[in-house]
Amino acid sequence: MDRQGTSEKRVIWRGGFRPDIEGVRAVAMSCALLAHGGVAVAAGGYVGVDMFYVISGFLITGLLMREVEKRGTIDLVNFYARRARRLLPMATLVVGATVILALLILPPARQLTVSGDAIASSLYFANWRFTAQAADYFAPITETSPLQHYWSLGVEEQFYFVWPLLLLAATMLLGRVAGISRRAVLIVAVLVTAASFAYSVIYTQEAPNQAYFSTFTRAWELGIGAVMALVALPVVGRWAAACIAGLGLGAIALATLLYSDATPYPGVAALMPVLGTAAIVFAGTSGHMVGPLRILASPPVRYFGRISYSTYLWHWPVLIFATELWGPLSPWQAGIAIAVAIALAAVSYHTVEYPFTHSKRLAAVPRRSLALGAGCAVAGVIAALVLVRAQPQVDVLDPEEVEGAAALAYQAEPQKQAHALRPDPLRASNDRGRLTDDGCLVAREVVESPECTYGPKRPTATVALFGDSHAAHFFPAVERIGEREDWRIVGLTKMGCAPGDATVWNGRLGRPYTECDEWREHALERIAKEKPDLTIVSTASFYTVVEDDERLEGDENGRAREAAFTRTLRRLAESSERVVVIGDVPHAPFDVSDCVSENLDSLDECAFRIDERRNTDAFDRRAARRVAGVKLVEITDVLCAKGICRAVIGNAVTYRGSNHLTATFSRTLAPVLRKKLPDLG
Repeated sequence: MDRQGTSEKRVIWRGGFRPDIEGVRAVAMSCALLAHGGVAVAAGGYVGVDMFYVISGFLITGLLMREVEKRGTIDLVNFYARRARRLLPMATLVVGATVILALLILPPARQLTVSGDAIASSLYFANWRFTAQAADYFAPITETSPLQHYWSLGVEEQFYFVWPLLLLAATMLLGRVAGISRRAVLIVAVLVTAASFAYSVIYTQEAPNQAYFSTFTRAWELGIGAVMALVALPVVGRWAAACIAGLGLGAIALATLLYSDATPYPGVAALMPVLGTAAIVFAGTSGHMVGPLRILASPPVRYFGRISYSTYLWHWPVLIFATELWGPLSPWQAGIAIAVAIALAAVSYHTVEYPFTHSKRLAAVPRRSLALGAGCAVAGVIAALVLVRAQPQVDVLDPEEVEGAAALAYQAEPQKQAHALRPDPLRASNDRGRLTDDGCLVAREVVESPECTYGPKRPTATVALFGDSHAAHFFPAVERIGEREDWRIVGLTKMGCAPGDATVWNGRLGRPYTECDEWREHALERIAKEKPDLTIVSTASFYTVVEDDERLEGDENGRAREAAFTRTLRRLAESSERVVVIGDVPHAPFDVSDCVSENLDSLDECAFRIDERRNTDAFDRRAARRVAGVKLVEITDVLCAKGICRAVIGNAVTYRGSNHLTATFSRTLAPVLRKKLPDLG
């Protein structure tokens, strides 16, 4: 080992071009493309985003500290101007293209969602929008937004906005003397990194969907890069640098191969790719481009890293729209989509990203760049609003004008046209009913229902409605009956929680749904205490039972669901005068309300045959027949008269999504349901 390669020497990185970092960007982008392209063995490729964060924290902090040490301050206007030139023109181009493609390809209801996503993406708060929606990053690609990937840009832009201010404040408070400023910033960086990591670990366990998109759970990843730019790093020799870089790449490869949608993320799991990236950055600081570093610094790898930002922006909408056109992508179709995205990225890099980033005219007057950034944001918002205005208009009926199920008395064939409906099919997802609006369809993290009682103080009977969201969607019908017969109704429902006595897997949480078990026990104890005259229970039929930490499949899962539901019904029969199971409604093979929104003059396009339903395991019916004193009630004969499940009945949209009834239609079921329920007199 030569003198300059001894580990006794330490240096602070003073800037200069790092070809290996361009290569690291290429690796990060490759990981993301493999994962999003559906390569099963690389399901953990989403760690590419973590790699980008470490690099950004390292480069930006180094840039800012050099300016502080040289000038004693930070030119914030110039800093934000550089960021605007570098990031916003390309981001706006892709938002605009996505809006146009959404208008041409997606159904109106999804277009409306994209418009909101476009506004959030253009103003860089997309991550908070998806957090508020509890969006599932790992949901099937057909259910995700073509702009969902902008969440990561939101996190990064928020870092770019706040971090220079924190850095400047730290140096001003502790003086601008060389060394003191750097130590002050290092203290801030370490504190922020530690606090963010601790929060990430805790929040990822509590609410992984929200944690995935949160700025606060990701700040530590940028912080690791920042700390590396601030500390004096030991100088290592050529082969030590090669080994460290190799270990870093190995850690990233392991995360890509071992992680999946079931991995709680970011949390502790993010340490592997973050520290792996940090190792590569550290190795490259030595200046020895040898071994893996030499490959990373090679021209082809560097070029792909150079266009990685444009590639990242293009790849996700291209994959989403390809799936919309072709259905689930085969490997070769995914490959074509990714190749198209890379081609678009290369073209737009040379025509948009590079020219704006290196524009001398814009750089000469930083306020021009800020004006450009503001113009880009406004352009994205305008494009989103144009998309809203392009939606089909339909008259929305008042509740009393809707016939709903009553129209079946004379409507022998499915309704073919509608010029006035309820709810507006574009907003059918909001037509959930009073129980849900009041917070009585409790959220995933809640383990005990609130009071949630409805009706008079001196009721003729007490009725409990118990189950998941498929029980909650019958509440409008039960409530209407209760208003006429003076029932007191107790609503005990929970999102995604099977009433059957078994632990189930929750895909959104990525783990066994233990909160459901706790809630179910509380609910059953409350029913036992209430001793209702009637308990109505209903459940969705798509749950996966977990036994011994393993998810059951096929017939084994079906038997477990039936046994679990049977156990619950027996408990209910002991604590209620009467128990009724309402069989689960047929699950449509498509989003019914979406279909209605684009087929107002041909509604028969949105009907489906009952043998096309997605839920074929009638375990709830089998369990109901096994328990003495439990009555089975069917609504399917109303929804699917003559074997055809209708999208619109009596000008009421029947479904929101593919498997939930709208509150509007449910309310019209009251007379039908009352005839099927037992007499409580």
